[in-house]
Amino acid sequence: GLALLPVVLLFVVASDLLQGSVNSWFDADLEEVLVQGNAVAQSMSEFAEHATLRDAALAKNAVEQFDLQRIIERNQLGSRLQRIMNDLDLDFLAVYEGTEFVHAVLRPETGLTELPEPGSNLLLEALAEGRASRTPPGYDGELILALVATEESPSPTSPVLVVGTVLEPEVAAQRKRLVEKFQGHQQIKVQKSELL
Repeated sequence: GLALLPVVLLFVVASDLLQGSVNSWFDADLEEVLVQGNAVAQSMSEFAEHATLRDAALAKNAVEQFDLQRIIERNQLGSRLQRIMNDLDLDFLAVYEGTEFVHAVLRPETGLTELPEPGSNLLLEALAEGRASRTPPGYDGELILALVATEESPSPTSPVLVVGTVLEPEVAAQRKRLVEKFQGHQQIKVQKSELL
């Protein structure tokens, strides 16, 4: 019994120290910072998405007079899109007829090496709802696409304007890290009971 007494006391003290350390990992201030950081990251994404949708609506006004059925106007579409992209300081601008690609322009300084593909589902959503927005897979939150149908009552072959905004790589990386840190902390919180 005398030999076991120091071991039991050491175990109790060590257990209390370990529990105190684990509890300090989950300090309320850290939790609050991570929750607020995640909220900032999400609101930044929403802000960029709304701004891109607004730009798409502005670009729509400049493109909707085009009649893509007339060959002469279709041939002028590229230069017109380039002017709109420069005037509105956009990074990517494309026109589709329904889900069929017509023409696109891309700002070379963006670092995009190929034309972003919105995908038929997003194009169909824009035709059904009048507008849609999303970050396409493979761009890690750096690219936001906004789509608007250029007709009030669009048909399956109506023109759809696709506008792309590229976030600064540093901003996109920081936003991604904030979300990852918050998610990592949430996973550790779930495992807290197993640590104690």
